[in-house]
Amino acid sequence: MIAGAGDIDINGAIGSGTALGDFSVVSAGNTLVDADIAAASMDFGAPVELTSSIALDTSAFDGDIDFDDTLNGAFNLLVDAGAGTTTFTDAVGSITPLGTGTG
Repeated sequence: MIAGAGDIDINGAIGSGTALGDFSVVSAGNTLVDADIAAASMDFGAPVELTSSIALDTSAFDGDIDFDDTLNGAFNLLVDAGAGTTTFTDAVGSITPLGTGTG
């Protein structure tokens, strides 16, 4: 998903029936996540704000989940990368602490 300078608002489940291939977000704005995502791998190249409790799942492919910018939001986050890795390159909860982070 590429938004240029705008925000990306994910407010419906992605890959809930069949996981997507690689999932990538590129934006100069924020990525607002309000739904579960299942994919082979995930790369969030923009600041992420949780707007509800969500699950990110790449376990079916042991894919990596990468956050290349900040991650905030007062909600629970469940991360399941299977044998893959989850990488937080920037601050987590520096503006709004997460509810619970598990992974």
